[in-house]
Amino acid sequence: MFGNRGIYHNGLTAVTKHAVPWVVTGQMPAFKDDVWEFYCTNTDWTRARDLAKEMPDKLHDLQRLFA
Repeated sequence: MFGNRGIYHNGLTAVTKHAVPWVVTGQMPAFKDDVWEFYCTNTDWTRARDLAKEMPDKLHDLQRLFA
């Protein structure tokens, strides 16, 4: 919805907020500029610790799986 994306696979979650409906700018931002978050819900079910910078390869794997 509005370009927001997310994927769950084997206890790992990757999500990005592309746009929100209550902010109207006239044009959508580029998908390549989205910032992804990455969580291991097996050990952090609250998704309090973003692991995107610590595990960029795993995040990339989930992004490819999503695509």
